Amino acid sequence: MLPRLLPALALAGSLALVPVTAGSATAAPTAAPTGAPQQSAAVAKTDLVTLVTGDVVRLDTLADGKQQARVVATAPGGPSAGTHTYLQDGDVYVEPASALSLMAAGKLDRRLFNVSALVRQGYGDNERSTLPLIVSYRTGATFKAVSRPKNARTSLLAGIGKQSDVEKIWLDARTRPVGTQLAKGTKNSAATKTTSGYDGTGSLIAVLDTGIDASHPDFAGRIDLTRDFTGGNDTNDQFGSGTHSASLAAGSGAASDGQYAGAAPGAHLAVGKVFDDTGAGYESWAIAGMQWAVESGADVIDVNVAGSITRGDDPLTQAVDDLGRQSDALFVVPTSSKGYAEPGTTHVVAPGAAPAALTVGGSKSGNWWDQARHGVMADRGAIKPELVAPAYNVIGAYPGGGYASAVSTSASAAYAAGAAAVLHQEHPEWSASLLKATLASSATPVERGTAFAVGAGAVNLPRATAQQISVDQGVLSFGQITRPYSADQLRQQKTLTYQNHSKTAVTFDLSTDLAGVTVTPATLTIAAGASANATLTLDATALEADDYSGRVTATGPGVELATTVGFVKQDDTVDVTLRLLDRNGKPASGRARVAPYQETDGRYYAEDLLFSPSQQEWTLRLPEGNYNVFGIITTPDGSGDTVAEVSIVGLPKLSVHAPNYTVTLDARTARPLTLTTSKPSAPHSVAVRWSRGDPGDTHAIDDEWTTDMTTGTPLRLSMSPTERVTDAGFSVMTTWDSGVPLLQARSSGGRVNASYAGGPLTDGKHRYRLVDADAQPKQVAEAVALIQQPTDRSVDEVIQQLADAGAVAVAVYPAKNGDLVPHLYGPGVVTLALSRSDGLGLRSEARKPSAWMELTETPRSPYAYDVSFVEQGQVGRDLSYRSSDLATVTTRIYSSGTGTAGAGWVLNQHSNASCSCSTLPVGDWVPTTGYTRTAYVTADRDVKATTAWEFYAKKTLVRPREFPTYRRGEHAELEFLKAPYSPGVAAGARNDSQGTTNRRGDVIDFDYAPFTDAAGNWARSLPGASVNTRLYADDVEVYNGGFTVGNVPVPATSSRYRLVSDVANNGSIVGLTTNAHTEWTFGSTTVATASKVLPLLDVDYTDVTDAHSGHSALDLANTARLGQRVSLNLAVGHQPGATAGPIRDLTVQISSDNGATWQPASVRNHHGSYQATYTHPQKGQSVSLKVQATDTDGNAITQTLTNAYRLH
Repeated sequence: MLPRLLPALALAGSLALVPVTAGSATAAPTAAPTGAPQQSAAVAKTDLVTLVTGDVVRLDTLADGKQQARVVATAPGGPSAGTHTYLQDGDVYVEPASALSLMAAGKLDRRLFNVSALVRQGYGDNERSTLPLIVSYRTGATFKAVSRPKNARTSLLAGIGKQSDVEKIWLDARTRPVGTQLAKGTKNSAATKTTSGYDGTGSLIAVLDTGIDASHPDFAGRIDLTRDFTGGNDTNDQFGSGTHSASLAAGSGAASDGQYAGAAPGAHLAVGKVFDDTGAGYESWAIAGMQWAVESGADVIDVNVAGSITRGDDPLTQAVDDLGRQSDALFVVPTSSKGYAEPGTTHVVAPGAAPAALTVGGSKSGNWWDQARHGVMADRGAIKPELVAPAYNVIGAYPGGGYASAVSTSASAAYAAGAAAVLHQEHPEWSASLLKATLASSATPVERGTAFAVGAGAVNLPRATAQQISVDQGVLSFGQITRPYSADQLRQQKTLTYQNHSKTAVTFDLSTDLAGVTVTPATLTIAAGASANATLTLDATALEADDYSGRVTATGPGVELATTVGFVKQDDTVDVTLRLLDRNGKPASGRARVAPYQETDGRYYAEDLLFSPSQQEWTLRLPEGNYNVFGIITTPDGSGDTVAEVSIVGLPKLSVHAPNYTVTLDARTARPLTLTTSKPSAPHSVAVRWSRGDPGDTHAIDDEWTTDMTTGTPLRLSMSPTERVTDAGFSVMTTWDSGVPLLQARSSGGRVNASYAGGPLTDGKHRYRLVDADAQPKQVAEAVALIQQPTDRSVDEVIQQLADAGAVAVAVYPAKNGDLVPHLYGPGVVTLALSRSDGLGLRSEARKPSAWMELTETPRSPYAYDVSFVEQGQVGRDLSYRSSDLATVTTRIYSSGTGTAGAGWVLNQHSNASCSCSTLPVGDWVPTTGYTRTAYVTADRDVKATTAWEFYAKKTLVRPREFPTYRRGEHAELEFLKAPYSPGVAAGARNDSQGTTNRRGDVIDFDYAPFTDAAGNWARSLPGASVNTRLYADDVEVYNGGFTVGNVPVPATSSRYRLVSDVANNGSIVGLTTNAHTEWTFGSTTVATASKVLPLLDVDYTDVTDAHSGHSALDLANTARLGQRVSLNLAVGHQPGATAGPIRDLTVQISSDNGATWQPASVRNHHGSYQATYTHPQKGQSVSLKVQATDTDGNAITQTLTNAYRLH
């Protein structure tokens, strides 16, 4: 049965605080300003991405293009063995442990965890609410398009992934037409007239592209079938590429009196529209189009689709191979051109790596067009493309009746598709593989390009149609010959089959110019209608290591054929076998990444190897050199169902030299990774960053592992010591957030070893009856219900039933020996996880009439240790860290009055200058704000210890302006979410994180934060708020939109500008400053320098203090007293780096009726700091503020904040 793509089904079912090293290949769609005063850590764009596992990831893109990702919400139900984050080919990958088994079994597409690419393709949570997937099956419908709702908060893998007939779950990635640059007009024609009288009559060419202009005269009466796969019912071409491709393949040239006829002007067309009118598509659309073309009886299928760089392991490539193998259709695919997909590689994109496809590259003026892609990633011996055809200034039909020129390999492939249709007309009985071989074997050699770049050469249709002898392979590869050389690699034989299609016997000679290859016999005579074989023998024993290509030529009367042959001999490769062993010495589940950390010749790409009971080892063929190996090994508990230990085992320098050998990463070598603190604490969050390579080197690599240890806690952490390395930088940085355990338990029988597994916590110590709910399910009201993990239904379902029956908490233990560490989502009651032995002990205790359990719940830890440690040059043997050399930082998290809706995390991230390293942030969950915690923070002059707040809602990050360094013994204070809240631009003498508003030539790059608090902390967005930004040049609107960062072309002349912002906040998450109106007025003219910071003013509302005592008038609820006389403290200044005159005047007005009436405040300037003094009214609920400031150059700011803080 042919593969079939079914209609889509709906299935129910990071943070950058400090500069990082992960480079991004893609800038944010709304580019960040690029002025010199900006710091590299200024965040240009933040995206949220929900993975197929249900985990939510934040990807922060900085102004310099670097990226960092962090899991901000973990999906329930899976093992909590952490998350592996790493950079590869310029993109950030985030792979949760819950996906490990399916990835190791080859059932899960790695692209699903490339968060950079997901955002690049528009799959971020702000862009769409579903995740498009393709599920391939072993039986029945081979491919099915699936759309997963992201808000399900559960993993799709639990359903689809466990179906026995599922072969693999793929990302339904975005596609686009192959780089067609169309310019109306005529210069050159790609069509080459045949002299054989064939024009493709009787052949059907399917063109899968952007549709077609069916009214164009060149297609009159020759379009047999059309189908729209984009969800519409319109195949009209609004983009141009499809019309152009169809005309190069089969256009009649009627609109040009035949001058611009296609290669097969007599062929008919089946047109599949697989891109929308903007030129965007999905892999599923392309696969559906290919299926339809096959079912429609197309003889040749031109697939003008560009996917990603591929090793052949993508759904597009596999679909072409499957359909090509199961049908008589010839698939013709362009290579695409450089500059598309991953930078720095030249390999063909999907589906061009498919062996079944005729892959076509480009030529220019008879030579190789060096912008065309070539070769297959990870297979140097593959010859792709097989052919080239004109790609430069190629004339074809254009929507509307005219013509346009194109620079693209899409033109090359379209012409080759037409050539194949002509050859099919001549030989309708020929297979697709023979059509492909004949076009290649009759090609004209191309100068300035080896076989690995141009294949057999340029399409020569007259020669192809004139041949009466065919050969079954036009391009042939002996592959890669890699050391350690084996006899079957060095000495190989392949067979070429020649067939005589004439009515008389034919004799011809065979010869080859390829070193190491001989052909026998030297002469073949083939009777009419018969076939004969020739043998190619390769003996590469004496050859030097190199790339080899040449031709096996058949010449004789009427015979002019050549098979292009290639192979690669390498002399520096070694087979390295990797194995993982767990703490028990058994083959382990886990992962290992092997990557070069210094410049290489590009032959080896980092491998992310996944291990499981069914995949216990991997063998890599590596070029000699030095590699970094990073491994994560999990050791199960006695039941085999739960992770008992996570071990990081690696080799910073694996020197690969002959002979072959085996590397075993053994968790038994790992030393405990622990933290001892002066006050009792338990880890809440841990992050480990393994960095290898010199800072600033683009080849340097980072692997990161993080875990949230508050729910679903792995019992032990460990890391293996390493040898010292000096050839390049190496460091391992560990960051901890450790505080009071969220939940501690003891019973009438003694202390209970329990893990918190979810549910709402209440401050304090509570004692309840203990009931064996399995034996007495009706006695659980106002009690702790003890249950054994059910085997016939989910734990969540049972817990909910017990909660409905009145249980105040549930303690769960497993049915098998071992530990139970479930990660539950939203249980209605506090849930504890126990080992089986502890559970059975409590079960015995629960039989006593007086049995009780006491729970000590601490949802907000009063103190925390936010500390980091660095192993530099090597990982030592003692990883039992102790907190010392600390600063004490009192951190107040103010409330805006929205209760649990304003919940979030306190995040901490450390950057260490001594190793130029940092880790992902570690965090502590805060279910309600209005809270003070004491943080004991690493104090080191080399360490920037940065704290931020992250709202759970929309995962919005409130960032500090500066990254502080603490001294030992220092006492410091931090405040977050203290009112008043206001929009603001970068301000202060230094600003490490926020960008500035600049001018570049005649472009203004505006950048402001819609939310800043009293301490200057700021957010790129505000949950529950909408933003409108307008820019005026001399009162003429030049921009109006919903962004706070943007690039706006402006007049070159000197103008007065107004940047106007309106932030409307519905108060659901942040309950203050429900409306903010801001106008910045400034002057500007064109600048010759690269960038100039504009003189925008900023007002910081640093505090509201009691006018008499000077103490803050706001409590932790951001509320002040009615009737109190207060001073509003303000700091007014320009953006850092701006040139402007001093502040001339400042006025402040207050309102207690939401701005209906205003009263002036008395303003005093004290050495550049301002105080506006006023008295609160005797009644009212809040204070609104209106501030106006002007400098001596006329730059000004006017800002109105409605409901700035509360009164009581």
